[in-house]
Amino acid sequence: MPYQDFIELPTLINERNEMDEHGYAVEDAVSRFQLSGAQEQKLLIIENQIIFKKFLSADLPRLNMEGLGLDQIKALQLAVDRWGNYFLFFQDFIGKVSDLITQNGGNLLAYQERAKKLLDPHRQLRTFIREVTDGSPFERTTEEVEGMLIDAVVSFVREKIYEPELIAQVQAAALKGNISLDAVQPLVDYIQSMARGGTISKAWAEYYVNLPGNVINAVPGNFVDPSAVARDDSSTTNYTLQTLMDPHSSYSSNLKSFPRK
Repeated sequence: MPYQDFIELPTLINERNEMDEHGYAVEDAVSRFQLSGAQEQKLLIIENQIIFKKFLSADLPRLNMEGLGLDQIKALQLAVDRWGNYFLFFQDFIGKVSDLITQNGGNLLAYQERAKKLLDPHRQLRTFIREVTDGSPFERTTEEVEGMLIDAVVSFVREKIYEPELIAQVQAAALKGNISLDAVQPLVDYIQSMARGGTISKAWAEYYVNLPGNVINAVPGNFVDPSAVARDDSSTTNYTLQTLMDPHSSYSSNLKSFPRK
């Protein structure tokens, strides 16, 4: 069923669509194909209509000719670029475009490698981990440390590790970032509180772990937000990391370990 606006799209698709790298790729295409400002705007409108499922990805060359006034060759070249640098990221939502790329001379392998890198949990969860560490000594750390923290959170909620290993991995991240070890336990407590409240869950982590493979292989996705499904709003713990770092907070003494099997 077609969508009418971004507000109707699944949250997870909008989240993926808001990646800065998509904007950079558009700017690059506009420069290389020497598009005017008006043509750029029409291109974005066309692409939105495909994401809204009002047109098929295969319609893009024709739409580029009709909407942007491009000749057949340039319209097709632009379509291949946009299939590879944009629509490939949504194969689990709008359907397969990889065949369109190969059939029309595109370097599918290069496009897939780029997509895998940008769909990796370290990239997809970057905003999440920055929100988690906001206001703490882990704030504004390096991407390497952020990646270590993401790995720790994902492994924890997937039940690959438990509290002792979580503490050890957060400690390792602190040491790597020259961050005081005093900041470790408050962050561990906050991660545990999010897990108990359902803000993060095994389903949430599995979605991001499996995202690159599912998208590249065009596996149809279930776009119900896994964190929303897991969360029981009547019992969600409204902790913040700043609160948990307060030594006088009554929350700190009440935190319990994440349940184990």
